[in-house]
Amino acid sequence: MTFLLFLLLTCWQTANATEAFDAKFIDVPLDHFSYVTNKTFKLRYLVNKSHHVKGGPVFIYTGNEGDVTMFAQNCGFVLEVASEFNALVVFAEHRYYGQSMPFGNQSYSSAEKLGYLTTAQALADFVYVIEELKRTYLSTVISSDTYPFIAFGGSYGGMLAAWLRMKYPNSVIGAVASSAPVWLFEGLTPCESFYEIASNVFGHYGGEHCNKTIQSSWETIRNITRTDEGKAYISSQWKLCDPIKTSENVDKLIDWLGSIYVNLAMINYPYPTNFFMDLPAYPVKVFCDKLSSFKFADGKGLLDALGAAIQIYTNYTGKNECNNVNVTSQDMGEYAWDYQACTELIMPMCSTEKDMFESTAWSFQKYSDDCFKRFGVHAARPDWSVLEYGGKNLRYFSNIVFSNGLMDPWSSGCILHNISSSIVVINITDGAHHVDLRATHPADTNYVVQARNFHRNAIKRRDGPSKSTFQRLVAKFETTGSVNNLPTPVRQRNARSAENIAAVRVSVQENPRQHILQLEEGDEAKCLDFCLEMGNRVLNEVGFHKRILFSAESTFSTNGVVSSQHCRYWSEINPHFTISCRRQYFKKKNLNRNTYLEMLQHFLTDKLDELPLGYRKRMFFQQDGCPAHHAVTVRNWLNFEFNEHWIGRDGPILWPPRSPDLTILDFYLWGRLKQIV
Repeated sequence: MTFLLFLLLTCWQTANATEAFDAKFIDVPLDHFSYVTNKTFKLRYLVNKSHHVKGGPVFIYTGNEGDVTMFAQNCGFVLEVASEFNALVVFAEHRYYGQSMPFGNQSYSSAEKLGYLTTAQALADFVYVIEELKRTYLSTVISSDTYPFIAFGGSYGGMLAAWLRMKYPNSVIGAVASSAPVWLFEGLTPCESFYEIASNVFGHYGGEHCNKTIQSSWETIRNITRTDEGKAYISSQWKLCDPIKTSENVDKLIDWLGSIYVNLAMINYPYPTNFFMDLPAYPVKVFCDKLSSFKFADGKGLLDALGAAIQIYTNYTGKNECNNVNVTSQDMGEYAWDYQACTELIMPMCSTEKDMFESTAWSFQKYSDDCFKRFGVHAARPDWSVLEYGGKNLRYFSNIVFSNGLMDPWSSGCILHNISSSIVVINITDGAHHVDLRATHPADTNYVVQARNFHRNAIKRRDGPSKSTFQRLVAKFETTGSVNNLPTPVRQRNARSAENIAAVRVSVQENPRQHILQLEEGDEAKCLDFCLEMGNRVLNEVGFHKRILFSAESTFSTNGVVSSQHCRYWSEINPHFTISCRRQYFKKKNLNRNTYLEMLQHFLTDKLDELPLGYRKRMFFQQDGCPAHHAVTVRNWLNFEFNEHWIGRDGPILWPPRSPDLTILDFYLWGRLKQIV
C-alpha cells in the first residue's frame, strides 16, 4: 500500500536574518464542533512584522503536513509580496504537526486521540488565529467588512487555503491555492491520471529510453527477489538499511521506489534544492542520464544501474550510509498524513500499461483494509471531501486563484480552467509542484514569473477603493449633488445614413475594387519576431503546432456570392493589385465584440469540455487582428480561460499587425466548405 506524501513547500531562498518570525501560541478547542468537552491545546503560529504598515493586509499561510517553521523559512514568494503590499505575514501550524500536538507525545498513540485530526478542525483552528490577529493588529479597523486577510497555501496547504475561503468567507477575502488537488477524489478524476503525468515528466526530461527501462524493471525486481539469494543481492547493491527477507518487504521496496520516482517528478526544479532532499537541478534528467550511462545485458545489470541512479535522490551528497525504505523525505509528518489519507483525504490512484509504474488497480476495499491494519480505522467515506467542499460545483464561491505546474503529477487533480470570473486559474506550462510559491531564482522560467505576476494582480484586485477614488467621489458630489456619472453626450453618427449607404453601393458597382493594405514602418520586424517565436516553440516544445486551435470567420451564402477576403497576392512591394467582385454582399448583422464573446463563452467552451483534460490544458488558442477580437472584454476572457496560451493582437503571443491573417483554414477549409454550400 502506498501513501503519497504531499511535498512540503520548498524554496530556493530561505528567510534571512531580517525576515525573523516570532513564535506565538494560542489556545484552541480540541473539538470545535462538540459541546461535550472544553479541552483545549496550544496551536503555534509564526508572525513576521518586517513589512507591516498599519492598514496593510495580512497574508496567512495555512500550514499543511509538517513543522510550520519549514514553511516560514522556505516560502520566499509570500515574503516578497508582503514587502510590496505592506503586509503582515503569518504562518499557522496544522494541528498534529510540528509543536501543535493536542495530546503531546501521545497524540499518535491511538485512533481515539487521532480522531480530532480533520480538515474541518484545522480550518476552525485557522479562524481562531485570524480572530486573535484581528484583536492584536487590526483593532482600529473601521468595520469587520474591511479586514484584509488573504490566505496562501501550497499542495495540501493550498487545498486548505481554498477551503478556508469557501467555508469562512468572512475571515479571508481571497486565497492563492498553488498545486492544490481539490479534485483528486472519487468520481472527479480518473485514477490513472496521476501516474501518467509522472511518467510524462520522465519521458520529457529523460527520454523514452528512461521510461521503458523503468517500466521493464518491475518484473525484473519481482523475478530476482523470488529467491533468498536475489533478496540478498538487491539489499547489498542498493545499500538497504534493513535487508529484505519476505514478500511483504519486496512490496515495501516497490512502493518506496515508486514514491522516489513521483517525488523526483514533483520537485524537478531548474536549480538545486536542499530542503526535501539534497538534489541537483532537473533531478529527473540527472537520474535518467545516470541510468542511461550503464550498459547491461541481464536483470542483475539492470538492478545495478537502478541502484546507482536512485542514489541521485537518496544520497546525492554521499553522506548517507544506507537507504531506509520506510522514509522518502526528511523531517516530514508522514504518519499523521497517512492517517488523513486513510480517513478523509482518500485519493484514488492506479497505474496501467500506459505509464512507467508497476500496473496496480485501484481497490477501495483493499485500501480500507490496509488502513485498518495500520491505524485501526476503516476508510468508510471516500466521497466525504466532495460533499464537504463542493466537488466540482464551485461556481458560487469567489476570490480564489488556483495555480498549477503542468509538469506536476498532482496537477491531475487540480482545477485547470476558470470556474467563473473570480475563481480563476493560472497554469505554469513547465512548472513543478507549487513552484510559484518559491522565492525568486535566476533560473525561473517566464511561465513562473508570469504566474507570480498573476498573483500580484489578483491581490491588487482584492484591495478596496483607493484614496483618490474617494476624493473624486466627494468632488463629484459637491459639484453635481450626486455620485452617479452624468449622461455622456452622444455624437450623432452621420456616416451610416441611408443616403451614404446608397452612395457606397453605387461606388462599388461602378468600381468594384478592393485595395491591399500597405505595411507600415516597423511591421516587418514584428512579423519576423512572430515567426521566430513560433519557430522556437515548434523546435523546443514537442508537438506545439498540433496543440494550436486556429480560428477564423468567413461569410457563407446560398446565392453564389463568395467572399474574396481570403484571396491573396504576394509581393515584396505594394503592387496596387486589385480584386474584382461581381457583387458586394452586405450582412444585416455584423460580427462585433458581443457576438464574438458570446461564441467564445458558449460554443467554444462547450466544445473544449469534450476534449481530454490532459490535451486541453496544453492547447493554444489563435485569433487574428479583427477589431472584434481585440475588445477588452474578449481579451480579459481569453486571459482567464487560456492564461498565457493564446495568440492574438495584444496577446501573450503577439499576432503581427497588418499580416495576411492566413492560417491553415484559409488554404483549404473555407474553399471546400463554400464549394459544398
